[in-house]
Amino acid sequence: MTDLNDSQDHQIVETEYIPKKEAKNRLRRQVLESWGWSCAYCGIMLEERGATLDHVTPKAKGGLTVRKNLVACCLGCNSSKAHTPWKTWFRGQDFWEDYRERWIENWVDGY
Repeated sequence: MTDLNDSQDHQIVETEYIPKKEAKNRLRRQVLESWGWSCAYCGIMLEERGATLDHVTPKAKGGLTVRKNLVACCLGCNSSKAHTPWKTWFRGQDFWEDYRERWIENWVDGY
């Protein structure tokens, strides 16, 4: 069962109903801010216009649109990774760093 505070669907905060679009925008901002507006993979700083969220486990492979499956990502990394398993893709990149891999693993595991 998905926790409403973790999904992009509507949310109820205390007694306030938050429509789906606003819930999605809040989730996006929360993820980007949690990653310090930098790409989880290559580390470049993101600007609003080029910032994307990557499904660590791709939606095409059953990944959910929940906070722990989304990381801040630049458009280049997001496009390059596509539906490839993230570790396989990430370890093949020149910018791969062990500590970044651990950060992503911890994020996905909910730490």
